[in-house]
Amino acid sequence: MGRIHTLKFRVETFERAPNGSLIKNVYGWRAHNGLPNQKNLAKFIDGINKSVLPGGVNAHVSRGLGYIPYVHKANLINQFTGDI
Repeated sequence: MGRIHTLKFRVETFERAPNGSLIKNVYGWRAHNGLPNQKNLAKFIDGINKSVLPGGVNAHVSRGLGYIPYVHKANLINQFTGDI
C-alpha cells in the first residue's frame, strides 16, 4: 500500500457553462508546475485552456459537453493555511 500525501497547494478553477452556471474544478499543484506563484499559475491555466481546444488532449471533453470549457478565473490556495 502507498502512503497518503497531502499536497501543500491546490488550484481551484472556475468556468461558465452556456446556461450561466459556474463550474468549479480542483487540481493539485505538483512540483513539476514550478514554484507556486501567479506566473506559473497563468502557465498552468493556459495549458488547461489549450488542452480542450480542437486537437488538444482533452478535446473530447469539449465535444462531449458541446462547448469549450474555458477557465476564466483560478486561485492558488495553500491547503494548510487556507491562504489564497
